[in-house]
Amino acid sequence: KGTDIKGKAKYDQSGKTISMPDTNTVAIGAPGNDGNGDNSGHVRVFTWSGSAWVQKGDDINGDAEDDESGMSVSMPDINTVAVGAPGNDGNGIDRGHVRIYRWSGLEWVQKGDDIDGDADHDNSGSVISMPDANTVAVKVKKKYEMDTGYVHVFKWNGSAWIQKGTDMEGEITYDWSNSNVSMPDAITVAIGDPYNDNGHGVTAGRVRIYSLCNTAGTDVITACDSYTWINGITYTASNYAATDTLTNVAGCDSVVTLNLTIPTIDVSVTNTSPTLTASATDAEYQWLDCSNMAVIPGAANRIFTATTNGSYAVEVTQNGCSDTSACIVVNNIGILENDFGGVPVIYPNPCFGTLTINLPVVYAEIEVIVRNYMGQEISRQTFLNSDKPEINVDGPAGIYFIDISAGNKRAFLKVIKE
Repeated sequence: KGTDIKGKAKYDQSGKTISMPDTNTVAIGAPGNDGNGDNSGHVRVFTWSGSAWVQKGDDINGDAEDDESGMSVSMPDINTVAVGAPGNDGNGIDRGHVRIYRWSGLEWVQKGDDIDGDADHDNSGSVISMPDANTVAVKVKKKYEMDTGYVHVFKWNGSAWIQKGTDMEGEITYDWSNSNVSMPDAITVAIGDPYNDNGHGVTAGRVRIYSLCNTAGTDVITACDSYTWINGITYTASNYAATDTLTNVAGCDSVVTLNLTIPTIDVSVTNTSPTLTASATDAEYQWLDCSNMAVIPGAANRIFTATTNGSYAVEVTQNGCSDTSACIVVNNIGILENDFGGVPVIYPNPCFGTLTINLPVVYAEIEVIVRNYMGQEISRQTFLNSDKPEINVDGPAGIYFIDISAGNKRAFLKVIKE
């Protein structure tokens, strides 16, 4: 498929290690490349264009001379590549390191810090394996100067590479237990021991399979109002401490911690009747008519000014969740003048002709005058021992003024007849 993908220069050893996440992508290690110093090494990634192998991004160069970067390479998907540099001295002589890179769309960008060897001459990173973009197994040649070797596994926690479980160690001096490593999933590791005598003779070799048994994880959830978790409990508020124990694929306990966020939406409203203001900011708003909870067309701003007396609420949507305020009464629409101790309510407004006036208390005598928009008197009525006189507005549709007098008090209201 295509022509040879050749090394760039003499002694590069291009192809010393390779990894293919699919049939159209390949990562190639060249630990002898001198691009950043003698034997600094590099890795190149190529993709199949349909007719040729084309390099994806620049060379991923070793850090310094004799790093031998690219001695190992593992590519779990087309946008992630792990590179081992067993000769790196960044944290001590020949401690080695592993670097994980992620494709940004334009270039290879390192994901997290270097995973350094623990001690001098560890040669960490001579063999690596990545089952997914967030897990990597790393071979370390030495263990306390005894050359028993070990493998450790690292997991990405969102900001750093954290060791997962304990080291898997060789048994005796020069066992070199980790000459080869393969990780098919995030909790299973196969380790080759080619120099182990295993009871069948010198360097008969063996392979051991390890499962990361007891595991732990976090279930990160954002929900609205409430959430029923795997433990059967329904939570109505954020919770970051609940745990549950499951059985993982290895048959061992896996402790899961809940990280549940249920957003709290501020649905309080400031009432400067007839204007209502939702307290929440940076949200979506929809004002509702509480008489039937119907949407008020066009009322989708934080501030709402009522044009008729009634009861109103606002539905606030924030971070994908919605909540509704309590209903708030607006009863002073059309009040132009008022001497009464309480606010007289006139309803319905607008009306079709018949109106009810709701006064704060019962009055012995109430006089009600209806005038048109020109101030001409249309009707005059007197009501005895009442706090809810009912009147008729005669005449065509338009604006009318209701003049109410009772007990040396007066209110002058505006109404609309439809």
